Amino acid sequence: MTVRWLESIGLDVRFGVRSLLQSPGITVAVLLALALGIGANTAVFSVARATLGQELPYRDPDRLVAVFQSAPSLGGESPATLAIFEAWRRRSRSFEALAALSLSRTNITSPGRPELVQQAWVTANFFQTAGAEMAAGRGFREDEVRRRARVAVLSYPLFLERYGGQSAALRQGIVLDGTRYAVVGVAPPGFSLFGDWAVWLPDTFRQPPGDSGWHLLRVFGRLRPGASLEQADREMEAVSREMAKREPEVYAGWTVRLAPMRRVGLEETRRTLGVLGLFVVCVLLIACADVAGLLLARATGREREIALRAALGADRGRLVRRMLAESLLLFLAGGLLALPLAAWGARALARLGPAAIADAPRGQDIGLHGGAFLFTFGLALAAGLLFGLMPALAVTGRLAESLKDGRRLAGRPGGWALRDLLVAGQVALTAVLIAGAGLLAQSFDRLREVDPGFRPSGIVALKLQPPSERYADPGPRAQLYRRVLEAARKVPGSEAAALVDALPFSGETTAVQFTVEGLPNPPAGKNLLVALRCVTPGYFEMLGIERVRGRLLRDSDQLGAAPVVIVNETMAAHHWPGQDPIGKRFGFGFPSTDEWMTVVGVVKDTRRPGLTAGPALEAYRSLYQEPQSRASLLLRVPDRALEWTELARQALRQADPGLTGGSPTVLEELISPGLATSRFKSRLALLFAALALGLAAVGIYGVVSYSVARRTHEIGIRMALGAQLGGVLRRVILQGMAPVAVGLAVGLAAARLLSGLLADQLYGVRGDDPLTLTVAAVVIVSASLVATYFPAHRATQVAPVAALREE
Repeated sequence: MTVRWLESIGLDVRFGVRSLLQSPGITVAVLLALALGIGANTAVFSVARATLGQELPYRDPDRLVAVFQSAPSLGGESPATLAIFEAWRRRSRSFEALAALSLSRTNITSPGRPELVQQAWVTANFFQTAGAEMAAGRGFREDEVRRRARVAVLSYPLFLERYGGQSAALRQGIVLDGTRYAVVGVAPPGFSLFGDWAVWLPDTFRQPPGDSGWHLLRVFGRLRPGASLEQADREMEAVSREMAKREPEVYAGWTVRLAPMRRVGLEETRRTLGVLGLFVVCVLLIACADVAGLLLARATGREREIALRAALGADRGRLVRRMLAESLLLFLAGGLLALPLAAWGARALARLGPAAIADAPRGQDIGLHGGAFLFTFGLALAAGLLFGLMPALAVTGRLAESLKDGRRLAGRPGGWALRDLLVAGQVALTAVLIAGAGLLAQSFDRLREVDPGFRPSGIVALKLQPPSERYADPGPRAQLYRRVLEAARKVPGSEAAALVDALPFSGETTAVQFTVEGLPNPPAGKNLLVALRCVTPGYFEMLGIERVRGRLLRDSDQLGAAPVVIVNETMAAHHWPGQDPIGKRFGFGFPSTDEWMTVVGVVKDTRRPGLTAGPALEAYRSLYQEPQSRASLLLRVPDRALEWTELARQALRQADPGLTGGSPTVLEELISPGLATSRFKSRLALLFAALALGLAAVGIYGVVSYSVARRTHEIGIRMALGAQLGGVLRRVILQGMAPVAVGLAVGLAAARLLSGLLADQLYGVRGDDPLTLTVAAVVIVSASLVATYFPAHRATQVAPVAALREE
């Protein structure tokens, strides 16, 4: 019995292969549609699986949760204060442990070449809370933190680079800012909580007096077994409300946000891949509908052949099985063709996509994901069974009528209704995709036109970190910055030089609470926050930030001189509307301040990272008067900015041989990420929309072609009775465009309703933009007219006598 069943299947497969080879045109069209639909879906979902569903290199990573403070005035998350962190640790019962880190930079001077790297100060329980299985050694101990032991943990890449991956070499230690530290451990590969750090050092985070409002700590915790994120959120929020009652001037209005650690930093990538996922699912549905329409048209054309087979003794089950075998063969072959397309597409997305994709722990190894392919192919195969079964049952259910007159079958209401429905569905989905792609493209164009408020072209930046032991006091730091700037201005060929503590668009600017002299304090929860940036004289002229009134910074604005500050237009308009802000005073701290600063100038606004948000309140102080513990050297050079790096490093070494300088940054590249994601989404959306339009046009062409072929006899009779060629052409085109019109109406209505899904992805354009919807309609109608014209024109070439003789 089994042998006979296998033989029967083999015969069905061979019959299906021969039948498909007899119709190479439709076979190739179906295979391409399936390969593109399955391949595009697999590529996008492979990237999503690798970035959003990545396995973190920690024990029980699903229990790791990031904890942020948030305030409406910030419009996003903020690091926590030390006081709130300690309160969370004391009061929370949902967490096994909470740990924190703050960010810094350090100069590695040994072993190997000098280099400036990213460094993190962490609590003693940092690695234990993370659940990291150290690649070598251990994490920190509580006693090492209490006695401020000079110990360090290295990242795995630094371990390979500096020590060749040899654990024995770690005994020589590492020299940071001229101080030798014992290396007690090496973090595992891929360990990147809150960023990629080269070195971790232990810290107790003792809070200086009066600094309770400084948000410096990145906090995360490990949930207890059985504890939920919602439960932990309620506990942390209760602690925050208690702190707000105790110190309303500092904590009122602040809330808590908890997020699974695997999602931190991937919100924009999640939204981007969500939109692309919607697009590729629509493409797959269009491809399946395209295949269904072509298979239905092909099956309708074989009705008379199938009826004859039935008359010769073939039972209906066998006929259905054979037609189903053809459909499954097509979907299997399409799936195989999709494999290389999916692998190539996933690599291309990883290479061309937003930085969050390539910088993910497994971002460099993104490729074809087997699970994503099997899931997508399974959906397509299920569609193949459905779409193969529908025409098989429809055709075999009318065998008697087929024998009587096979030429009239194309005009039956039942056959037309199904094919028209498939065409209308393709057109509706295509309209949604084209409208969505048009909105994203317009949004990108609007974003490109945004003026960042400064001229970044030709500027190269080198981060520097004064060694903490020698430059712990503000005086020596200020003198060092003067020497650095004097040496940088002598670099041959450089046009300008300046120092800044945080590069524009780097996201490193500090938000500080402040008090305005003579103005009442805002109500609780409406904290005043200003983005503070410390710069040297010449910074505004170098970046082309225009002075609006007053003066800019001078060399005489230094330690010991009257404290001065420059504000942007938004700050001036917000706090001194209709007044001259020059001479006004405010100070850092809330609700009071120890030092009042006098506003001596107002400059034009600059944009925030991402370009979509409006200008923030900004204040600028002199780096000589407020010498920060970090800075970046800016050089404006005529061309080939990166080639000036070594000259800049020489200038640093002239100021202090211990300064190494970090990796060079071209300032224009800091603006690019704000545009890169929008460009990526718009280009891929346009690509998928074009693909959908092509598939829909092929489907329309195939259905109209088969309809014309089946109506040859009818057309011949009409022409023999005197019908004009133009009338025949118009009639065929109108009949082919009828389902297009229905699908277009449904699609444009759906596009207006679904535009809300793209609302947070758009800038400067409405989701129901009339121009976009009009263009989408024109494009679809034009493509559909072309797809219907050629088979309709072919119908007018039918010779009436030949058509009347056709059986």
